[in-house]
Amino acid sequence: MKILTISDNPNIFSGLAKVHRHVIDGLVGKGFDVAPAVWFAFDTKTMAMMQHGHKPEQPEYKGIKMYPLARNENAPLAAHDICKMARPDVVLTIGDHWNFYYMHAVKNKLDYKFKWVAYLTVEEEEIDKKKWQPLYRYMDAVCVPSQFGQDSIAKLGVKAHVIPYGVDEVFQRLHDEKRAQLRAERGIKDDEIRLITVAQNTLRKNLPSILQTAQELKSGSEGDKFKFYIHTNVGAIDPCETYVFDLIKLAKRLGVDDMVTFPKDVSLFEGSKDELLRDEYNASDYYLSTSLSEGYGMPVLEAMACGVPCLANATSTLFEHVGVPYEELSSLPPDKLRRALHYDYTRRGPRGALFRSRVDILPADKFVSMVDPKALAQELRLLKTMRMMKPEALSKPELFDTRKIAAACEDYARRASWKGMVEALAEVIGQMETRTIIPVEEI
Repeated sequence: MKILTISDNPNIFSGLAKVHRHVIDGLVGKGFDVAPAVWFAFDTKTMAMMQHGHKPEQPEYKGIKMYPLARNENAPLAAHDICKMARPDVVLTIGDHWNFYYMHAVKNKLDYKFKWVAYLTVEEEEIDKKKWQPLYRYMDAVCVPSQFGQDSIAKLGVKAHVIPYGVDEVFQRLHDEKRAQLRAERGIKDDEIRLITVAQNTLRKNLPSILQTAQELKSGSEGDKFKFYIHTNVGAIDPCETYVFDLIKLAKRLGVDDMVTFPKDVSLFEGSKDELLRDEYNASDYYLSTSLSEGYGMPVLEAMACGVPCLANATSTLFEHVGVPYEELSSLPPDKLRRALHYDYTRRGPRGALFRSRVDILPADKFVSMVDPKALAQELRLLKTMRMMKPEALSKPELFDTRKIAAACEDYARRASWKGMVEALAEVIGQMETRTIIPVEEI
């Protein structure tokens, strides 16, 4: 069976690229004929040469030829042509549903039929039914990495298989002596709390809220006891790459450049080795997620695999990662805006905490759970105070026992594997030999 996969270039350093790498490796290992179509196929130098008429060789991944696919208005025609050339039995797309808005047209226009398996990263609880339900009718099977994604898609009347991503084995908790050494190398003292965030510099990741939180902490008496490491692209060294905020300039303007550090060079094409990122996790006390939403949140799981609990904005998949049910948090009436919009207290779970947030509105009518820097700073001060208390002085000591939390995080992070992901996807793909969907056009 021939499978055409569509996602990020597996040679780059995004989360989807990592998923795509494991999908390709796993399916090839199971004997499938895999043809990858990829976004971000070329680096800066190659793209500059292409602007002057250079025609690069077809990119490869481990000897497998890849089809470059732009993420612009040319994507529908390119996807059509790639499918026409590759003639796959199954097209496996990996990403958000809006990235594949053209797939219904591709299925209709080709002179042969293929099955579409959509492996979706769902970030929204309320999906626009009128806008997106017609596209879902063309999907022969839907898979998602989270329970949140399954629940969200169910509102469209679509059943989805929950297939979590894995965590690379390199991410693991190091022994205490090594962790102490890593902290010392970074100038982190025993009485200081270090928080790490790993995210691309986009609007959705909301990284400036970390700097605002640092400013709130600095205004207090113990602001110098908190250190933040933001593993992100502080600029864009590649034409394909997006960076929204000038974080270095913002840190200086807010007066927190002594509390916040960034990596030297991180981009889609020049990322850090996993071993270096593992060390950054192990040198940290908490993982901090300020995202407006997450389709999965892979760095959260990588940090947990290193025994690092998560402090997160209350949104999307972070509920299940931290281990806090929606129903326990909502302070709103049970209407369509219930669940992840707002709650008036921080709730601790077995693997971390969801902190208080506020409701904001983004264009045109999107409600989001937004970080409140003052509330987050208050919670961080409280966490520091609790670290100094003896377990017997706490009402629920099991929630604050560092060893137990670390063990719970590690157990959760290892609940799924890349091998298990591929096995589950292969099973779904295998069902495509007998299953057929005939879409009904709306008139």
